[in-house]
Amino acid sequence: MSADEIISKLFSNKCSRASRVNLISRADDPLILLETLFIYFDIALYFSNDSAILNIMECLDIFKRVFSSNACYCRILFKKAEYFSNINDNRKSLSLYKAALKSSLQCDDLFYTAQSYSKLGKLFKNLSSSPPILKKFEKEFRKYPDFKTGMLAKSFEYFDLSQKIFDDLGHEYNSAVSLFNSSILLYYAGNVEKSYYKAVLARELCERLKSSSLLGEIFLHMANIHCDKKEYYMAKIYYRAAADFFALDRNYIKSSDVIHKIAWILSIENNFASSLPLYRKALDIKISLDYRQALGDFYLNRGIITLGLGSKAADIEKYFERAAFIFKSLKMEDKALISKFYVYKVRRIKGDSESLYNFMSSYKPRSFKDIISASAGISYQTRKRESDFSAEAYGSPGKTFCVPRKSLAGVMSNLSVICGISGDKYNSKFFSAQSKTVGESI
Repeated sequence: MSADEIISKLFSNKCSRASRVNLISRADDPLILLETLFIYFDIALYFSNDSAILNIMECLDIFKRVFSSNACYCRILFKKAEYFSNINDNRKSLSLYKAALKSSLQCDDLFYTAQSYSKLGKLFKNLSSSPPILKKFEKEFRKYPDFKTGMLAKSFEYFDLSQKIFDDLGHEYNSAVSLFNSSILLYYAGNVEKSYYKAVLARELCERLKSSSLLGEIFLHMANIHCDKKEYYMAKIYYRAAADFFALDRNYIKSSDVIHKIAWILSIENNFASSLPLYRKALDIKISLDYRQALGDFYLNRGIITLGLGSKAADIEKYFERAAFIFKSLKMEDKALISKFYVYKVRRIKGDSESLYNFMSSYKPRSFKDIISASAGISYQTRKRESDFSAEAYGSPGKTFCVPRKSLAGVMSNLSVICGISGDKYNSKFFSAQSKTVGESI
């Protein structure tokens, strides 16, 4: 029985638990069924559909009882743990990650053992800033001076174990990630020198692998360390390298953040002539991204509303395709997933029979040159009306805009100061007003 056939019956209100067990056991390909359940799980999370989330979690529980694959079992536990971590149920999340570790150790599955250690390391780091509410840790951490020190020590232990296993398996990228996680943790714990040493090791490994995304993060971390020490010459070198790698990876949000940071260093060095063009470059990138995000939301929402009104599928698909292209280019994976899912739904209405799993695995949004050229032409010079950055100009920005718009407001605020210092009173007032407008729309 195909995954799509099983899913359509699993989500029926009349499907009992016994029926679900029977349906899941009849899967032609259990792995494809699992991947399809994960897709629906992510969609339910995006729409905060609690009843659907509980429904799918029950199906995942049945799946792990019907099929005994350790890899599948660990992935299910990871997925559920991430959900509970996102809703701040750390007790449940911790329990699930430990269950995954126990299962992988029993089956001698080194890859998932390493993954489990890595997941636990991140969770313990996050928990280290919380009050010691987890009673089970009190005895375990009595040998440490305080709760935070104990949690960080445990986190580092897990990252170290993860890295050693990945080294033994020859998984160089995962090993580099574990090294970088340890570096961040050491910095957080106040051991700056050792943190920098670990970052250098991770950098050397990533340079050999030519991993631009992780290299951007590593150079950014090393630059931050130099910046904290007020070693601005070295900080600028590493920030520029980070910006280049983020741009190479098309992570323009982070690239613009780093350019903004370089401009800030130049301004505190009183090099306003060099800082001003970089502030404006960061601003132009952020405005282009802001415009694109708003456009993506427009196409996605228009498509959903039009689909609900029963319009022809041929007219609707273009909205979802455009949204998928925009969100994919912005690395907004959650909205890209939703947009792709709606492209799939529309094509099913039109008569396509491709499975959800195959479609989501193979579909690549086509490029829209008009969107690229339109957003590239947007800059602070072409948007000088008071309402240009207001919430009304785009509709409610929602969670999508939260972090990028804070950053956008920050660049505008700094530009206002630099323009004032440079004697450009008009732009100083303009950017000050726009910064307030953007801040109010968050």
